[in-house]
Amino acid sequence: MATVYRATAPSGNLVALKVLSRHLTSDATARRRFELESRLHLNHPAVVRVLDYGILDGTPYLVTEYVVGESLEQLLERSGTLSPLRVVPILSDIASALDYAHAHGTIHRDVKPSNILLRVDGQAMLADFGIAKSADRTSYTATSARVGSARYMSPEQAQGVLVLTHSSDIYSLGVTAYHALCGRCPFEADNDIAIARMHIDEKPRHVCDVNPQVPRAIGTVVMQALEKQPRRRWYSAGQFARAFERAVARSTARNQLWRRPGGRVRLMTVVTVAGIIPLFAAMTVVVMMTRSSVVGNHLTPTEWPTARSIPLQQAITTTGLISPVTKLITPTVNGTWVLTRTPDRAPALNQSTAAPPGTTSMATPSAIETTAPLSYTP
Repeated sequence: MATVYRATAPSGNLVALKVLSRHLTSDATARRRFELESRLHLNHPAVVRVLDYGILDGTPYLVTEYVVGESLEQLLERSGTLSPLRVVPILSDIASALDYAHAHGTIHRDVKPSNILLRVDGQAMLADFGIAKSADRTSYTATSARVGSARYMSPEQAQGVLVLTHSSDIYSLGVTAYHALCGRCPFEADNDIAIARMHIDEKPRHVCDVNPQVPRAIGTVVMQALEKQPRRRWYSAGQFARAFERAVARSTARNQLWRRPGGRVRLMTVVTVAGIIPLFAAMTVVVMMTRSSVVGNHLTPTEWPTARSIPLQQAITTTGLISPVTKLITPTVNGTWVLTRTPDRAPALNQSTAAPPGTTSMATPSAIETTAPLSYTP
């Protein structure tokens, strides 16, 4: 659509001179898009600024700031793929630029690697708002509605929807991230029409299926940006970028722990402890419930048998002493069984400490840990 030259402004600064292609100078739509880009006045660190606009010998031109560096497209042609960690700052910068443009009612409609410029200091910048449009205005004509690059356009763009939302740019940003991680776009075909149909009808392969080196959690974040229905995508470009950054941070932390000497042991220990703690808590609850149930069935002090010798089975049945509060049942030297009760729950079975009928008394310190022989001979 246009040819870009490096030029020197009268001030002596380097600038980019964008000149409309000669065969489009008579195209009213192309000229109008050029003019629209000059009127956007988007002032953001990650947006390439338009400095001037004019017409020379019937040919429109734009003067923009000159970015020293390369495009994301050139970087991908050289490296093939980028690591998720390398994608994070690029995605963050471009998402910030898109959120700014969307907040000012502008939809880019052509987010792709060739329109993302990477400065030598690492800053990513979004360029070429030539086919951008105001969110509250329709496209110029029905035939011009399907604009943008086929490999990066959203399904609604491919369908020729006249009124697009900011979600269309989020989809294109997702395709760009997909390309950076996988080295290819989600849909490839021999012609643009076939690619457009694939955006509309076909489900893309998961990022991790194309590049197994990318953790699934990271790939899933990108795949949500590629949902066919705009309402199912990320709400904003910034939300998409933040979710991507969190997924990369979690994955990086796990990898660093795993690769560090002794890290595998520590990681397995953390996982093991994380599993044991809930199990221990559940067992504690069960034991406490059982203890509470058994202790609750014990008789009050006035209900303890006053007889010094009773059958063992009767003692077990009536007093419930076979429980966590029972210390020991042991045979004595004379053949009888002795039942030792805990001091905090049961008074001694002793004639001297038994409470008279109708009264309540607690065991005295001297009576604690006394025993009562039971009339059962093995």
